[in-house]
Amino acid sequence: MAKIVLDVPEAFMGLVDSWREQLESVKATVGRTDGGKAVDYGQIEREASEICRKSEREVHRAILSALDIDVPTIVIGGVRYNRVGRCEAPYHTVAGSVPVERSLYRQAGTRGGQPEAKVVDPVSLRAGVVGEGWLPHTARVMSHEVQKGTSREAQATAQEYGLLPYSRSSFESVAHLVGALAVAEHQDIEDLLIDAYDRHPENDLGDARWRR
Repeated sequence: MAKIVLDVPEAFMGLVDSWREQLESVKATVGRTDGGKAVDYGQIEREASEICRKSEREVHRAILSALDIDVPTIVIGGVRYNRVGRCEAPYHTVAGSVPVERSLYRQAGTRGGQPEAKVVDPVSLRAGVVGEGWLPHTARVMSHEVQKGTSREAQATAQEYGLLPYSRSSFESVAHLVGALAVAEHQDIEDLLIDAYDRHPENDLGDARWRR
């Protein structure tokens, strides 16, 4: 039997544990196939997918944790933000949600209740999170499934694949969030095209034609 020794950073031990669990699961499954009898391979497929998804979640947890910034003060867009605390929150991946502890910041000189006093976390900002914890690719896949049918159908499809283990209402809310971002981006692109348009006197159709 081969023996492998790895030097692993402490932050990645969760991933190593999931690999170990995956290896033990495969060994146990192979042990059950002795004797020449037929096996329920559909069940084996489901079990293999679940153990792989657990490893995938651990990968995301390790990377998202590394995106955290835990210092007294940060500057975002030229504005200073002060740390107001640390807490754990879920981030939603295609393989399921993962808990990540991260620091929260509030704009300097503001207090709770003010519009500009909303707390922010570097993990979400750096990862391009959509809404409350939805990672960008996950949000895109969910909205893609919703656009093909109803949110109920999207959820049923995801369950059949063993992915995106979220509620029907989550599919709906994520689709609305992505749609709102797409509309805002479309308007920005229109404005840029309008501003960049090189008008010539003979081609000038007037502001009413170009501006809403």
